[in-house]
Amino acid sequence: MIKNLSLLIFILVYSLINTANAEVNQDDPVKMVKELSEGVIEQITTRKEEFKENPEKLIVFARTYILPYVDTYKMARYVLGRSWKIASKKQQQDFAEAFTNALLNSYSSSLIKFKVKAFDIVKTVSKRKGSLSITTEITQENGEKAIVVYRAYQSKSTKKWMLYDFSIEGISILVNYRKTFTSEVAKKGMDKMIADLKDKNITKSIDKDA
Repeated sequence: MIKNLSLLIFILVYSLINTANAEVNQDDPVKMVKELSEGVIEQITTRKEEFKENPEKLIVFARTYILPYVDTYKMARYVLGRSWKIASKKQQQDFAEAFTNALLNSYSSSLIKFKVKAFDIVKTVSKRKGSLSITTEITQENGEKAIVVYRAYQSKSTKKWMLYDFSIEGISILVNYRKTFTSEVAKKGMDKMIADLKDKNITKSIDKDA
């Protein structure tokens, strides 16, 4: 599961490196996903060694060019489930920030291991207005394929589309993390869970710099 999620984050990171100097189209969710996915092969080839030598650059790119198109606050609210409703505003903000950092830190070290050959949009499904699931097929150089589904919603205030969930091989990243954090809150309480998550983020950051 971790390997597959790493592949997903990898795809997004390298896609956005190529569009670093251009604003991604958020008026159309399909175009948004397509534009985020362009240039994958080229960037793997041209910058692989650079990122091997300095993995921190991957996090910088992800924070700069992925996060504007991914609603991590909405993701954080979902993964906490009922605990989010009883959490204070500060706890909600602290968890959302720590959760975002955890996503960035967790997968950066393994991003350069994958070799993507092709990215194709297979189909789209809309169950209600302002919500869309975009199914794609990822082909690696070794011939292995994976189905990745992006879930997007249209902001009522900005009218822009945002990504908020990703599923690979039928497993949602939100569902996966919700199980983890629901268990953590039950065992430790909200404040302790957030504090531990922050500590893990700091430790992983130090490990990268070592």
